[in-house]
Amino acid sequence: MKKNESNKKLELNGNLLFKIIQGGTKAVENNKDKINKINVFPVPDGDTGTNMTLTLKSIIDSFQNNNEIHAGESSKKMYESALIGARGNSGLILSQFFKGLSQAINNKNFSVQNFIEAFEIAKNNSIEAIPNPTSGTMITIYSDCANKGKELLNKNIIDTLEILAFQAIETVKKTPSMLDILQEANVVDSGAFGLAVMLLGGVDVIKNNGDGNINVDIPNFNPNKTDINEKFFSDISEEIWGYCTVFALTGENLDPENLKIYISNIGKSTIVTGNENIVKVHTHTTDPGKIISYCSSFGVLSNFDIKSMDEQTKEWIAKQKKNIKLNNSGTSIISDAHGEGIIKLMGEIITKNLYVNKVDNSMTIIQNNLLEIIEATETNDIIYLPNNKKNYSLFKEITDLTSKNLFVIPSLSLQSGISCLFVFDEKSSTKENVARMNEVLDDIKTGSVENSLTKNNFIAKFENKEIITGNTPEEALINLIGNVSLENSLVTVYTGIESNKEKLEKALKDNFSTMEIEIIEGGQPSYNYLIGIE
Repeated sequence: MKKNESNKKLELNGNLLFKIIQGGTKAVENNKDKINKINVFPVPDGDTGTNMTLTLKSIIDSFQNNNEIHAGESSKKMYESALIGARGNSGLILSQFFKGLSQAINNKNFSVQNFIEAFEIAKNNSIEAIPNPTSGTMITIYSDCANKGKELLNKNIIDTLEILAFQAIETVKKTPSMLDILQEANVVDSGAFGLAVMLLGGVDVIKNNGDGNINVDIPNFNPNKTDINEKFFSDISEEIWGYCTVFALTGENLDPENLKIYISNIGKSTIVTGNENIVKVHTHTTDPGKIISYCSSFGVLSNFDIKSMDEQTKEWIAKQKKNIKLNNSGTSIISDAHGEGIIKLMGEIITKNLYVNKVDNSMTIIQNNLLEIIEATETNDIIYLPNNKKNYSLFKEITDLTSKNLFVIPSLSLQSGISCLFVFDEKSSTKENVARMNEVLDDIKTGSVENSLTKNNFIAKFENKEIITGNTPEEALINLIGNVSLENSLVTVYTGIESNKEKLEKALKDNFSTMEIEIIEGGQPSYNYLIGIE
């Protein structure tokens, strides 16, 4: 018998429900740091994974190995424990799932149908508890799983939970398109990811006989590349967040709706949920005392959790920046360039750790500017492409002004610099890349066409030596190509800012129709045409 065949006969009761949540708790705890890492909404304080773990653990701890067989009693106990033990924004929204389970099961038997209903109820409860519910969060997971669940009413619990878990992951992938702050930070929603992880932990238990001790990759997130968008850090570092304020209120005839209205007018990210006997409050405020004083007039306050989000945010930013530096332990490239097309091309060839030093028409660098770029790189190893003979000489003076490891490549033209970028491999060591770049320089020949001092006359140079002229830049280029041996060569022409691409294409077609010549809009101001021959 296969490992999961016996699971098809699982008895749907409170004990099974507990095991599913126990596996989900283990999974969230195991992936806690990943969830914290991408926590940017509603506050970038890096505690979503921690809060979800503590909320789920409060459920597990409340059973103390005395599991309820009846699912109705079990789900009710889960909700009460989750509500009282909820930490942070994510913990309270997570508690709405258990409220949904409790309300869906009620005193009935545990079934696939009421498990699915729990997502719809959780969505509605969350929307009711939050003054301004936002798409691209845990609420969207509840909504999408509820909709998906309508297709699964005839499935068994294993298939149902697995399909809903995969649906949750698919929804997580889409969260950046729903919430601008996620798009800006280049991450998915942490709470939504945490909820998906919880469901996958449950799948591990009932399908694989596991315990939820699984590792889940963050969707659309490459840990080997720069993590959070660095611009995001500067955008949030000056904001004042106040205190994350969480507490429980017990009493008689409590009115969660009126409390929500009052608190949401003072705080942000407010969640108020509960009933006439117990209410759980979460809000972000610069003055927790005012809210606490108001609520204390209605009953007894307990389970306080008040944290400075400003301090948490500073710590989170510092940790993320440290991670970025660790992850960027490879090689940076600084390349001098001008011409919008050429600069764009360089950025397309190298998408990570490339710093283009935009220079003037003469391609002359400013030493202080270059030094600033060197110090701004996130790696210790730097390859410099001067793409100009003068800059190659000047760079040697800078090596003594920094502690970083600098490697200068004798690329004396933009064309040769571009060829060097094409052979760069980020998986290789710096020394291997330096050797590869130096080797490619032996294989490339370069030419150019520019205005001469004589009116309506253009000079064509090959390997920096004048070889021919022409009355038009196109004529000079054609004469240059015709006078150079191009057998088995790859020819690339970069058009200048004043070049006429249509005239160039016609001239090349008329004179070299059988030759493959690539034309790239370089936009360089100093030369009508640059040519690279490999």
